[in-house]
Amino acid sequence: MATKVFLHDAASDIDPSAVETEKLADLTQGAAAATKATNTALGPTAGIQATDGAGGAPLTWFTGPLQAMTISRTITFNICGFESAAAANAGPQVKVERCDGAGIVISTVVNSEYGTEFATPAESANSWTATPTATTLADGDRLKITLLGNDAGGVMAAGATFSIVYDGATGATGDTYVQFGDGVFLLASQVKAEALTALSATVNVLVMPFDESFVRPLNMIVR
Repeated sequence: MATKVFLHDAASDIDPSAVETEKLADLTQGAAAATKATNTALGPTAGIQATDGAGGAPLTWFTGPLQAMTISRTITFNICGFESAAAANAGPQVKVERCDGAGIVISTVVNSEYGTEFATPAESANSWTATPTATTLADGDRLKITLLGNDAGGVMAAGATFSIVYDGATGATGDTYVQFGDGVFLLASQVKAEALTALSATVNVLVMPFDESFVRPLNMIVR
């Protein structure tokens, strides 16, 4: 069963790089879209990594620890974004890498460009597919997903920006995801840990602080 991995604005639970800003990728659809602009540069380029705002740190996304599996079927990309000017000539590119549990890159699963430039000035969804290099994940491995802008519609021009929009609701602005034809699944221990965290948060909300004033009338009756 194909599985969509969504990109969120929340921080990842790992931070393997002092240079990049690591954010969370998981199987849950977003709800409130985030937009991040990246400065263009004079091309041709090998791809400019999306940043945490123009001039900010490079962005990347990590999944949680995954179950052992092999990725070999078609990968579908749906990347929402726009460019500041038609002359920017920037289009989306996605790189997916296999990492160990600490986020250290082991190999590249796929590195694919759309080949068509972003729309301007309004956001659009850019969808395409690619065939990955067959990659076997071990229990606990993660996927690292990096979004870039590359030459499209001509050579990229400097002095403009391209923006990635992500963490949005289904079919709405920012509905950015990477869909794996093989399906990817979190380790059972990771699912259990996340469920316990959610349950703990719920219990904390439901349990009221103890107040002696509710007990005193009962003490008087018993006496």
